[in-house]
Amino acid sequence: MLRKILLFGALSCSLNVFAGDIAFGKVVGTKVYDFSDNKSVKVYFEKGSTLGTSACKESERPFGVITYSKKTEASVNHMLSVILAAQMSGKKMRIFSKADNSCEVDFVALQETYF
Repeated sequence: MLRKILLFGALSCSLNVFAGDIAFGKVVGTKVYDFSDNKSVKVYFEKGSTLGTSACKESERPFGVITYSKKTEASVNHMLSVILAAQMSGKKMRIFSKADNSCEVDFVALQETYF
């Protein structure tokens, strides 16, 4: 029994090493950058939103970044569409990174509760 508990604990910890939530809450700002040295989308959440990655906070606001060079054009468009829908509707959304301690957005979800 102890062996199963230890195995479950080890697996749980190892899953958290590779990925993590960035933020969950209402979107209050979306910035699209098209500079020669920065082609990205930055999404900002309201103050007090759930922050999953401590490095992804600017002026007390959680944020995530979508870097064009790391995604396909279709992927960026899909994510940006969901982000803008959340911002315009005032609904909550969740952003997630497949890398631990990263602000690079790999998953977006429009959802009122966290699940």
